[in-house]
Amino acid sequence: MQSFRTYVYLNLWSDIDPTDAAARIRSAMYAAGFVMVEESDKGYNQPAYDTATHQYTIQWTWCLYEEAKSDAS
Repeated sequence: MQSFRTYVYLNLWSDIDPTDAAARIRSAMYAAGFVMVEESDKGYNQPAYDTATHQYTIQWTWCLYEEAKSDAS
């Protein structure tokens, strides 16, 4: 049986503290069957603030693992 992995690289940029939005994103991704590979806020347990864009940022890598079903009998 063959399997497939779909990777999603997701960046959240926000003018305000994105902590609540990040929690909703995590919940939605888990509910859709994704597994978190990596989360990086670069802010030491708080959202990183990017002085160049004047925004907060959080980055994720998510993976969805699926086994392919064969139609052959």
